[in-house]
Amino acid sequence: MRRLYDFQCDNGHVNEFLRGSDVEEVDCPNCELKARKIVTPVKIQRDMNSSAGKERWAKQREKQIKHERKHGVTL
Repeated sequence: MRRLYDFQCDNGHVNEFLRGSDVEEVDCPNCELKARKIVTPVKIQRDMNSSAGKERWAKQREKQIKHERKHGVTL
C-alpha cells in the first residue's frame, strides 16, 4: 500500500512522496542527494490553560452529559 511519507536529505530539504512502506530512501528533487524517510511529529494544539478553552470544554461536556442522559447511556 502506498502512503505519503516525508523524506529529508543531508542538506535539510524535506519533501513528501507517495511511496510503499518498504521504501526507506529516495532521491531529493532539490539537490539529488539521498533522502531518508523521517517521522514527522503531529502538532496538537491545546488551549486548556486559557479561560476560553476551559469554558468551551465545559460547555461541550455539559452538552454531552445531557445527550447521554436523554438517550440512557451509562458507563
